[in-house]
Amino acid sequence: MFRKNLFSPIVIQKIHPIRVIQVWVGLRLALNSIMLSQVSIEELKKSLAGPRPPKLIDIREPEEYARGHVKGAELIPLPQLAKEIHRKYPNKHVPVVLYDDLGVRSHHAARLLRALGYYNVKEVIGGYATALGN
Repeated sequence: MFRKNLFSPIVIQKIHPIRVIQVWVGLRLALNSIMLSQVSIEELKKSLAGPRPPKLIDIREPEEYARGHVKGAELIPLPQLAKEIHRKYPNKHVPVVLYDDLGVRSHHAARLLRALGYYNVKEVIGGYATALGN
């Protein structure tokens, strides 16, 4: 009787090249769904001026939003994001761009939206502080 343990030799099977490509493509798709996308202020400006602009969501608190925000941004504070996103944007394929002051909260918000099934989510690199500099 053959018994496998840690010291058993590893048997390497010959794998068909097409299967290797299928596995590689599958891994790339899986990584793309896990990795978060970022967008620069310049890229955001271009996409907002385009024919199908993304939904721009400011996830800061109302006081922060009142002090200043990106033109056209909608306020949905991070603590309310999970509930409000389903109500306002039930289509999970809608392009969404998130921002906060520095990019920390928007990173968490993007991960949250990905977990909720929204896959066309981006975050602004550097947040509102970067937008003020431009």
